[in-house]
Amino acid sequence: ALGRLLYDLDADVAISIWSEKSSFSTDNKRNQELARELGIPFLDSDELYSWLSKQKKAVIGIDALFGIGFNGAMRAYYRPAVEFLNDRRHISEVLSVDMPGGMPTEEELSSNEEWVVKATDTLSFEFPKPSFFYRNHEEYLGNWHVLDIGFDVEAIQDEKALAITIDVEDMRSILLHRKRFDYKNSIGHVCLCGGSRGKYGAIVIASHACLRGGAGLLTVAAPKSAFSIIQSTVPEAMFLENSGVDYLQTAPDFTAFHSLGLGPGMDQKEESKQFIRSALQSDKPIVIDADALNALAQDQELLELLHQDCLLTPHDGEFRRLVGEWSNEKERMDKLKQFVQKHNCTVLLKGPYSMIASSLGLSLSINTSGNPGMAVGGMGDALTGILAALLARGYNVYQAACLGAFVHGRAGDYAATEYGFESLLPSDLIEYLPDVWMELYE
Repeated sequence: ALGRLLYDLDADVAISIWSEKSSFSTDNKRNQELARELGIPFLDSDELYSWLSKQKKAVIGIDALFGIGFNGAMRAYYRPAVEFLNDRRHISEVLSVDMPGGMPTEEELSSNEEWVVKATDTLSFEFPKPSFFYRNHEEYLGNWHVLDIGFDVEAIQDEKALAITIDVEDMRSILLHRKRFDYKNSIGHVCLCGGSRGKYGAIVIASHACLRGGAGLLTVAAPKSAFSIIQSTVPEAMFLENSGVDYLQTAPDFTAFHSLGLGPGMDQKEESKQFIRSALQSDKPIVIDADALNALAQDQELLELLHQDCLLTPHDGEFRRLVGEWSNEKERMDKLKQFVQKHNCTVLLKGPYSMIASSLGLSLSINTSGNPGMAVGGMGDALTGILAALLARGYNVYQAACLGAFVHGRAGDYAATEYGFESLLPSDLIEYLPDVWMELYE
């Protein structure tokens, strides 16, 4: 059917049908007849390369071998088709319909799998598939796109999903709107805690992102030696001087704050761990990142202080310190779900597709905004600032994690249109946060 439609658009088309048992549905047979009536050539495996050699223009291969109907390993009969599609000497691009041929819908490919179509673009019907989010599948999927083909809405809502992807409309549905009589304290007062000599840049980045993330008030709790840095680089923030000169020591009274952000630029000294303990015991909504996460991994007693309003934001390295190694993507996902249930918290596991799991009993969420240009130091600090602002605004930890991940990635996507991937910095991302908020609030 696709070949016939492309032929109607004046494309040069050839069709090669692969059916090990030569059994076809009624629809398939009818569309074969229509295509043959138009004179579209049908090629067997021996004729494919001969046809290619006669083409004077670039050839696009369309892979509609299996879609989601593929199970198990690629059988020998179909391997020449995969080999043909993957031969980039003759085919410039490959578009896979629904799924690359040979890729399972939910399971992870083995590391030595050869017989899978390597698409430049995958055109997925209605939803992305679970296996799209496994890092070793990237070379097979290329860029993936979701096409609406008119699935029944009620049937979709009745279906239990493995995970939910986050998009603009999802985030618009949970937005909190400012009221005419709101004032700075009703919008939320954040206390960002962190910094140590040589690493004050982290708390500065987090502060700027927090303010652009919508906080009404920001106080920075940092060592004494950070005073002039914070006051000169973040004039909108207040400074809460700590007893420590070069690293955090005695914790302040956290009563006045609506949320805490803990970890950017912090060190792992014993006094800093006591600071973390006091922050956790305050029972405030709290974002935990960087060295605060490493402190949790080293101290079981700190882990036991986690509560329902804790939002942890580890990257894979920090998450390994918390839960140990995993052998595949499914095990990584399982460890994430187990951790949040065991410790009654929410985790935003950072990565190309950040995953959000919560003890609140909600579905695993996957963020699809963001780009490879964001692989640079300081991006996580910006995320911490945004999340702390959202918690202070009144979003629950799960909502804050989803909205924060989306906004952070979306701002990174906008920034990349100006700076590209190689030159993108956290400060560039922060400058694009207003554009994302304006988009969300329409």
